[in-house]
Amino acid sequence: MAAPDPKRPTYTAEAIPSDVKNGLFLGNPALDNLMSCMIAMGAEVWATKRRLHVMEAVMAQKGIEADRDRFVDLTLGPLANEAYRPVGSNFPKR
Repeated sequence: MAAPDPKRPTYTAEAIPSDVKNGLFLGNPALDNLMSCMIAMGAEVWATKRRLHVMEAVMAQKGIEADRDRFVDLTLGPLANEAYRPVGSNFPKR
């Protein structure tokens, strides 16, 4: 991307800061703070979800499903163990 021409006039103005942090919207400052946290967390979750969808699409294009499946099997595979033997039982030798 080319650098902007310094001779060209710009028509931007500095942003006017808002006073939202000092406002009271729900009648209770604690509720306002809670809602601000919830909205911020929702925005972060949405951004993460979108990034994940992009990453999954790239992985599908590049054929990285095998690596993904290996990782899932390695990390979550032990949860599928039946665990029906008591801790002190003799395990079969392989």
